[in-house]
Amino acid sequence: MCQERTGTVLRELVLSNDASSVPEARRFVGDFLRTLPVREVDAFDILMALNEAVSNAHRHAQPDTGKGRITVEVGVQNEALLILVSDDGPGFHYRPQMAELPDPFASKGRGFFLMNELMDGVDVESGRSGTTVSLTRSMNSVDLFAAP
Repeated sequence: MCQERTGTVLRELVLSNDASSVPEARRFVGDFLRTLPVREVDAFDILMALNEAVSNAHRHAQPDTGKGRITVEVGVQNEALLILVSDDGPGFHYRPQMAELPDPFASKGRGFFLMNELMDGVDVESGRSGTTVSLTRSMNSVDLFAAP
């Protein structure tokens, strides 16, 4: 499904919030990246950041009503790759410390750090009706897009 948002066409995938959501989201965004002249090494970084965002939604965003949904949108906006990962969970309070290098011996807590290291921008909007993580990667990033 495609939808238009402020002049940008974003492809959208709606998933059940279950274990299959992560590989399905990777396949969906990977297919989109193949339509762009993106180097393999950069696609790997983008898909790793996506993996962390969808994994967080799956792990932490189960609504009180039972199994929820995860929505993944991808497109190009203002010379940047834009990926939105939204869920309908209870939301959480995002703190900037979540993007800092975690304790190397901790068993969790690396997601936002990795997303911030791999992407040019990571924004989080969260409330009682869910969370949206916006991942951006500039088309002007060094070597992101291969020469034609």
